[in-house]
Amino acid sequence: MLPSLPFFPPTARLTWLAEQGWLAAPEHALHAISQQLWRTDPASALLFRCQRLAIEVLRGARNQGLTHYLLPQMLHAERAAALPLRLDVAPLSGQDTGRGWRLTGLLPWVANAPAGSFTLVAPVRLGEEGQGWAALRGEEDGLDVLPPHAPDTPSDRR
Repeated sequence: MLPSLPFFPPTARLTWLAEQGWLAAPEHALHAISQQLWRTDPASALLFRCQRLAIEVLRGARNQGLTHYLLPQMLHAERAAALPLRLDVAPLSGQDTGRGWRLTGLLPWVANAPAGSFTLVAPVRLGEEGQGWAALRGEEDGLDVLPPHAPDTPSDRR
């Protein structure tokens, strides 16, 4: 049985999850943790889901340098992980600039993209190389976080 969850402001939830050891929990414990979080604190459950999915993406990444750099920060909640709520969104498109890749696109409904340190794990299409995933370090890599807005509806078009 997991401990009951105290109330936390959104900025402290991820830190609390890390302090409990839940972000680094073994695979067999993840389902129980996730189930309790969804029942008792859906906001924390969403943060947990984003963080754990990003951790798993990093664990399977080919770029071991990136993994060794970012993984400890994510496991200890020093860096938040942001992901699109739907993983089947259109990928960001990449253009080779000769000095690196310039990614453009819009990812709607990204969860856990705070104003501070975060890493966006996003689908990308790099030229003709096909689709993959990229870990982008928030504002350090030039990401803009737009405020949420309601989609166009007939009542909006007066």
